[in-house]
Amino acid sequence: MEKACFGMKKLVAGWPASRFRDSNRWFARLVLALICGLTAITAMPHDAARYQVITSVKGGYSDQQLYRDITSSVQAGRDYYSAAAALQRTHGYPTAPAVVFREPFEALLLASLRTDGLRWGLLLGLGAAAFLLLRKALDQLDLSLGTRLLVMVMAATGFANLATPSAPYVHEIWGGMLLTLSLAAYRRDAWIASVALGFCACLFREIAAPYLLVMFLAAAVERNWRECAAWFIAAALFVAVMAVHLVLASRQHLPGDGISPGWLRFGGWPFVITMALRNLLFTHLPLWGVSLGVSLCFLGMAGVHHPWMARVAATVMTFALIFAVAGRQATYYWGILYAPLLPLGLAFAPPALFDLVRAALGRPGPAELGPVVTNAPSPEIG
Repeated sequence: MEKACFGMKKLVAGWPASRFRDSNRWFARLVLALICGLTAITAMPHDAARYQVITSVKGGYSDQQLYRDITSSVQAGRDYYSAAAALQRTHGYPTAPAVVFREPFEALLLASLRTDGLRWGLLLGLGAAAFLLLRKALDQLDLSLGTRLLVMVMAATGFANLATPSAPYVHEIWGGMLLTLSLAAYRRDAWIASVALGFCACLFREIAAPYLLVMFLAAAVERNWRECAAWFIAAALFVAVMAVHLVLASRQHLPGDGISPGWLRFGGWPFVITMALRNLLFTHLPLWGVSLGVSLCFLGMAGVHHPWMARVAATVMTFALIFAVAGRQATYYWGILYAPLLPLGLAFAPPALFDLVRAALGRPGPAELGPVVTNAPSPEIG
């Protein structure tokens, strides 16, 4: 046991100490039992339908083709809402309630770019910027070179959705890249760009809106009132834009059109791990492996004792909690929104897991892990 503990200490030496290093024994045991329980449940015989990925294809006509055709109609000069309604009606998509209509900003942007080459170029450029800024943001955590490389390799798996066919027509990919860029650009003393990017993420996909609330609350907790006001204004502007969108969309429904059955499904943990399949890291794992991996992602993010990582953790966990309640199996691709952020936690899981195991066994904390990193200097946005 002593040799194992010594080996584990060496393994986690390159990471900052986790916030679980002084955990109560029973708290540590509870967290470890929860992780084991969630993993065991998915390893047992289960209803496969609860974990089934359902792609939204109607008669061979996919969502991506729908949004491509809407873009083509807008590019040809047709009004967005009438074009979207006509195509959704023709191909068996519902036109009510109004939220079944995506916001028009993606279609308007893609129509203005006119060619797929420019559309791909902009999206890939956005992804590259998000990845590079994410690397720079990690400088705040004072990681060793090896640990930093591991974190970036993990993060890269979440960007694999950029290789999805017809990626420029997937709203969640745009929203996810902008959301990641917003978090990566955030600094306590330089948050204007982060607010603007977060607002833009919501314009591409309205389900990104909880992010604005998370950042507003984080700023309030840190008593950064100017930043808090900025996130509030961004949220208020989005509500106003969304209200106009819903009014215009609600006018498109005709008698006989399809009506969406709604999204409240209470899919719970099975739906959360199904959404994780949008991350390359989990695509080919058995369900119990995905469950364990996602649990460790959450644990790792929660364990990093740094304000920036706390915002990342709050963002990912908020989306997971909301989608566990609201989301159908056909909407598992909603996980794309936080796919680039989720694997960050897995890279930080070893020290968190080590501290929990140590606490659960009642062993004293390892002094050689060093002080907890809580307020490392924030580099300028470059």
